[in-house]
Amino acid sequence: MSGIADFWRARAMDFRQLARESMGSDVDDVPARLATVCDALGIMMDDGPNMEIGSAFAELVLELAADRWHQREAAYVAFAGNSANPIARSLWLAIAADCAALASQLEA
Repeated sequence: MSGIADFWRARAMDFRQLARESMGSDVDDVPARLATVCDALGIMMDDGPNMEIGSAFAELVLELAADRWHQREAAYVAFAGNSANPIARSLWLAIAADCAALASQLEA
């Protein structure tokens, strides 16, 4: 396994934990989806384009752009600002913070 693949797998674990913490809220599907993205990036970094990833390769390459994660961050901060539920607001902000951290890593 490569170090970058391990990085993406660790981020997937972080998002899965957020998904568990947000179970039953209007937020829970978002971190689960982001965990799937990070898992796929981990596979791609380990194996390169292969039959399992195939047609999704081009989409995954876009996920390696810091701008993509900054866009998510901005969207989730906006969702938090529009949320009347304080728990959902806190979860949206936690997801946004993780996206910002990923963007910073990609920019480094």
